[in-house]
Amino acid sequence: MIELLVVVAVIALLVALMLPSLAAAREQARRTQCSAHLRSLGLALETVKTEYEFYPFWDDGGTPIRYTWVDVLIQQRALGSGVTGSPLRESNAGARARQIRDQARVGYCPSDSLPDLRNQGRHPDLIHPRSGGPGIDYSYGIGAPLSSGGWARRSPNAGGAPAGFRDSLPSSRILAGDAVESVIFNLSGDALLNADVNERDYFNNTVAWRRHGNPAAARGGANFLFQDGHVGHRTFLANGPLPINTALTFVWQQGEPLDANPNSAPHLGYSYPGTPPLTVSEGGFFPDRLYPRWYTTNRGWTMIRHK
Repeated sequence: MIELLVVVAVIALLVALMLPSLAAAREQARRTQCSAHLRSLGLALETVKTEYEFYPFWDDGGTPIRYTWVDVLIQQRALGSGVTGSPLRESNAGARARQIRDQARVGYCPSDSLPDLRNQGRHPDLIHPRSGGPGIDYSYGIGAPLSSGGWARRSPNAGGAPAGFRDSLPSSRILAGDAVESVIFNLSGDALLNADVNERDYFNNTVAWRRHGNPAAARGGANFLFQDGHVGHRTFLANGPLPINTALTFVWQQGEPLDANPNSAPHLGYSYPGTPPLTVSEGGFFPDRLYPRWYTTNRGWTMIRHK
C-alpha cells in the first residue's frame, strides 16, 4: 500500500509539473494558428488593394454592427478557397456554403473562444455566432488609417495634395491584428492597466491585449499583421516599460502616442487622417464595394451564409 501511494504521489507530482508546460504549449499552438489566419487575411487584403487601390472599410456601422471588412474579403472572394485548399464549386450550393464557412473561420482567433468582455459591453444586442452570447464577431480589427484610405485623402491645405504617410516603413505600419472591435484606432492598453473591462471609449483600447497573455499577472499580448505582410507578436506588461516602441511600430505614423486617435490632432499636433463617412459612397473617393455598408444597404451579401 505504501509503495502504491508513493507511485501515485510521484505521478501526481509529475502531472503538476507538466500541466503549466502543456498549457503553454497549447497557447503557443493557438498563437501560431492565429498568426497563420492573419497572414491569410493579409494576402486577401493585398488582393483587394491591387484591384481597387484601397483596403476595405472596417464595418457597416449598423446598430448593431453585423458585417465587417472580413465579410468584404469573403464577398469579393479575395480569400480564395479559404482553409479548404480547393476552389469554390459554383454548381454545388451546399459545398459552396461549406467552403464559405471555412473561409469565415480565418476571421477567428482560436484564443478568442468568447468575445472580450469589453466587446460584449459595447455590442450587447449582437449575437456572437461562436459563443451565442453578446459581442461583435470576428477576432481581428483592421488599422483605421489604412482602412480609411488615409494616404489618398486630400488635405485641405497645401493645394489639396494627398495627406500621405510621414514615413515609408510598411514593415512597421499595422494593417490588422487581435482586436475587440472591427477596427484598431491606436495601441492603448489602458483597460489592461486599470482592469476596466467595460471601457467604452470608442477609440482607445481596441487592441485585444489580453488575448495571448496572462491577465492575472497584468501581462497581455497580441498578434499584429503589418502592411508588408509579416505577422509579429507584441507584449504589454502593466507598470513596465512602454510595451510598444511607436517610433518603430505604429498604426498611422512614427512616434504617435499609444492613445492617438482622430480627436487627438487639435491638442497634440498629430495629423491623424479623417475617415470616410459611413454612407454608401463618398463622392467616388472610396469604392462602394469595399464599404460593408454598401452591401448591407443594397442587400448585396450574396456570398455570406454564416450570419
